[in-house]
Amino acid sequence: MARKFNLRYHAFYWPLVLTGLVILLESQIQNAFLARYPGGAANLATFALAVSSFQLLNAFLVFVPQTVTLLARCPRSRRTCFRFVLSAGILLSAPLLTIGFIPPGTRLFAHIMRIPPEILPNVVRYLQWMAPLLIVNATRHYYTGILIRMGRTRILTLLNVVHLLTLVAILIIGRARVWPAIVTVAVGTIAANLVHLALVSAAAAEKRLPESESPWQKLRYRDILAFFWPVALTSGMFAMCRPVMYSYINRTAMALTTVAALRLAFDVTMFFQNPVNQFRHMFTTFGEEDPDGVRRFMFRITYGFTAVMLLLAFSPLGRLLFHRVIGVEGAVLEQAIQALRILCLGPLTIAVRNLYHGQMMIRRRTRGMAVGGTLRVTVIAFLAWSFYRLGWLNHQTSALMLICGFAVEALVSRLAMIHLRRRPSRGARSPET
Repeated sequence: MARKFNLRYHAFYWPLVLTGLVILLESQIQNAFLARYPGGAANLATFALAVSSFQLLNAFLVFVPQTVTLLARCPRSRRTCFRFVLSAGILLSAPLLTIGFIPPGTRLFAHIMRIPPEILPNVVRYLQWMAPLLIVNATRHYYTGILIRMGRTRILTLLNVVHLLTLVAILIIGRARVWPAIVTVAVGTIAANLVHLALVSAAAAEKRLPESESPWQKLRYRDILAFFWPVALTSGMFAMCRPVMYSYINRTAMALTTVAALRLAFDVTMFFQNPVNQFRHMFTTFGEEDPDGVRRFMFRITYGFTAVMLLLAFSPLGRLLFHRVIGVEGAVLEQAIQALRILCLGPLTIAVRNLYHGQMMIRRRTRGMAVGGTLRVTVIAFLAWSFYRLGWLNHQTSALMLICGFAVEALVSRLAMIHLRRRPSRGARSPET
């Protein structure tokens, strides 16, 4: 029986990993294109500030697939979920439209983020392009959840490869036609996401989704909101980590170099953190049936990814990646490698956190996730302020405080699960209760 589950988990999990890695590869390709434009460090810093601001809102949609997987179990509940998700995308696009097109919003944004005046116009221009994409992404995530509910994770990998190829084609065209760097990246991103939306919605309509138990026939908006707002806040807090750090780093003398190096190190780190985060799909799909098996599977895989990350960070492979493949050099190269070495602590810390996140999600009691995510950002903000005041804020301390934030979140998530286990009567509820 254990072998049967293990094979089933591998067949489900690895296409999700490949999907995540394809998505992350897009960031590295974008970095490589930007680094080869004139003023590479400035382009990378501009892109880092713009993307971190966009992701601050886009991250609130990260848990839409898990929400759909757990709650959209009949035609009526799927319609309710779709309307809820679409409304969330429209609502989240409003702040970016305010920043991009209303001068007071632009000035407030520049003040909060401490964005250097010389790159502010390009940062705002990027956000103008990307604001409507939040609606597109919300819809994409909905259909992704439907496909995961069907168990069709392999088709997700194929569709994300198409997404990547579309992006690369636009970047090549933009570079050949000498489009401005931000325009090239923005147009490529928008076109790739629109193509992906068309394909993923068509794939989700191909097969009939299995029906589930009757309590979910009466799913209401407030039921979705009760589950969704804590997980959305959790992912939103993750996206806030980088802007909080950047807002303090931008006050230092070497701001552009440090931000560019951290952008590269964080993006490479995500190649190892993202596979660990895919286990949240494992928990929402199999966690109720076999929680111990999912936990063992998760930690075995995480140990492997940690070993590979250590090899990359502490061998010549890291320098080869950053210098020969991505194309950076000098101070940006050295700082990126040093930050990556500290970030090797991330995958195992995140695996522990995800263990408790998964348990909370299958119980449909997710408020502990929101508390942990909020405290993570609070810790990072406090450390960033402290390091800045002490004169210690740099690429290494920035990487360290990110790890500290994850550790605090894992601890809070564990305490939240202990609390839920002591109160079984307040556990998972269906819409009828």
